[in-house]
Amino acid sequence: MLRYMRIVGITLAFAATLGLSLSAAEHGELSFQQTADRGVYVEKGYRGAPDSAGVLKQYTIRVPRFSVAVYYAAFQKHDPLGPQINSWPDGTNRIQPLPVHDFQNLKPGGMFLVAKLEDNQYLALLPLEGRATVAWFTSSPPDLTLNVGNLGSAPVQGDLPLIAWARSGDPYAAAGIAWQMAIAHPLIGGSTRLRSEKRYPEILRDLGWCSWEEYKGSINEKILLDAIGAIEESGLPIRWVLVDDGHLKEKNRQLTGFDPNAKFPHGWAPILERRRPDKIRWMGVWLNFNGYWNGISPENELGPIGEDLGPVPERNLPKNAGKALTALEPKPGMEHSFAFYDAMIGNARRAGFDFIKVDNQAKNLALYRGSAQPVESAIANAKALEFAAAFHMDGLINCMAHGPVCVFNTRISAVTRCSEDYKVGDLARARRHLHNSFGNMIWLG
Repeated sequence: MLRYMRIVGITLAFAATLGLSLSAAEHGELSFQQTADRGVYVEKGYRGAPDSAGVLKQYTIRVPRFSVAVYYAAFQKHDPLGPQINSWPDGTNRIQPLPVHDFQNLKPGGMFLVAKLEDNQYLALLPLEGRATVAWFTSSPPDLTLNVGNLGSAPVQGDLPLIAWARSGDPYAAAGIAWQMAIAHPLIGGSTRLRSEKRYPEILRDLGWCSWEEYKGSINEKILLDAIGAIEESGLPIRWVLVDDGHLKEKNRQLTGFDPNAKFPHGWAPILERRRPDKIRWMGVWLNFNGYWNGISPENELGPIGEDLGPVPERNLPKNAGKALTALEPKPGMEHSFAFYDAMIGNARRAGFDFIKVDNQAKNLALYRGSAQPVESAIANAKALEFAAAFHMDGLINCMAHGPVCVFNTRISAVTRCSEDYKVGDLARARRHLHNSFGNMIWLG
């Protein structure tokens, strides 16, 4: 209770000090020039509607003079695909840390910032997620802008968590304290926990093998059985196998059913029967958070849960043969989200799998963009995934999950891919992969 009161006190005191608007003003200012060493800024009693981009309000960020900062956003200099791509929020499937000396020409969608101040202190700034909103950085030289929005069309009412901050002589401590302040705040509390408070899956303590690196999507029953045989004969202490992408029933890269496709004529039994206590003990399966890469097909075999699915705004989908695809995702509301993820993950458990990897998570928010409350819908899906995975499975690997909804809604799961894909034989890409994986630990670790 004392900690709760201290955090709320800091929030309200500095909101008052800075004269933060309590109305639906379009612009505000947040200063870190003369603040306490740690805290959370909240826009109190907000009432307003988003603009055409789904932004509710913008804030100029006043940062003390710094010598260098590390800015975390998608598709920056150290991304193997380069900085030419500008895709937010679905681009947050991959974040890179970039050292900067000013706020010129930064990629939009910034998720985190650590600045080394001229007094040799470090300032960590963490944009926050609320019950229906997310916050992110954009560049507005010479300053940084914090945007808060629901990315949708409906009005928002209530207190908006904006940003957590911490100042310390150690950059890792500053980052850790900023996360602690965020997680402990009543507007965020309960959505996630520190890694030290979660259970790491026993399965992932051993060496494993994933089909993607070797075969990509070209897997079938024979290929996997041969691979399992080769693993057994190798003598390597590989104790788990992950069946990655290439097994789902789909049309136009949209999910049509939960059971394996025609490449697995005998279902999963021949593969799962190869588990041995002293060999491969566990089997996992890859699932797509959105059904498949382009969502869920309206022409599907999902039965009664089809009533829990609703249309995706057409503008958020690619074209197929010159025509816009139509797709489905869970309707707004936790009951609909849980119905879908419970069915999808429960089906994998009934087949006999021990754990799952769930991919393409960051894109979920982008699929709802332009609907009434996209952030709220994506949060419900993220929470439903956590609940269903914890109920049915012995482990969950989150993948392509660097978006704000993803990182703020891992209360149970302890494992998230920390960078973009690795690619065998590409030395330059391997260097970037190591750089990004290490650098992202300051933010994600």
